[in-house]
Amino acid sequence: AGIPSGYGLEESDNVNTAAAGVYNVTYTLVDADGNVVATTTQKVTVTAAPVTTPSSAAPVEKPKAATKSATAAPAAAAKVLPSTGDAAASEALAVAGGMLLAGAATLSVLRRRNKKNA
Repeated sequence: AGIPSGYGLEESDNVNTAAAGVYNVTYTLVDADGNVVATTTQKVTVTAAPVTTPSSAAPVEKPKAATKSATAAPAAAAKVLPSTGDAAASEALAVAGGMLLAGAATLSVLRRRNKKNA
């Protein structure tokens, strides 16, 4: 929940993140007059970063230059993808919305008739 108003938190540590080892970090809670209220010590373990080297077993292949194929499909045969806001999709959405509104209007009329007949 945090440090209470009027109190301070002091931290002392000797953690060296560049050197592997176990370090102690001490937190001390002090009041406004500088009196120690509570102290806790946490152990921090710093591990060495893993060293990665390229594997000598797998040869590195040089990228090959791109070549044009004589059997490449003509550009006209490529699949044409619909664009955003495709007309067919917009029409289908408009029809579905119209049907939804018509259904809601029909239900409203039927409810009014049932109330009059009751």
